[in-house]
Amino acid sequence: MIRASGPWHMLFFLLVIFMGSFYLVNLILAIVAMSYDEQQKQDQLDEEAEEENALLVAVSKDAFSFTTLFPTIISHPELTRAWHTE
Repeated sequence: MIRASGPWHMLFFLLVIFMGSFYLVNLILAIVAMSYDEQQKQDQLDEEAEEENALLVAVSKDAFSFTTLFPTIISHPELTRAWHTE
C-alpha cells in the first residue's frame, strides 16, 4: 500500500486522523463545559428566585397576621406604648 500511494500520503493521512480527532474532542469538551456553566448560572438564578419567593411569602404571612391583630392592638392602648418613641 505504501508503494502505491507513497510515504507522504500516509504521513498526511495520519496527521489528519490524529489532529482531526484531537480537534473534535476539544470541541465537544468546550460545548459540554459551556453547557455546564450555563446550567450552573440558571440554577443560581432559580435558587435566588426561590429565596425571594420564600421571603415574600413570609412577609405576606406577617402582613396577614398584622391585619388580623390590628383591631386588638387598637382596642388596647397599652400594647401601642412600646411603639411610641416620644
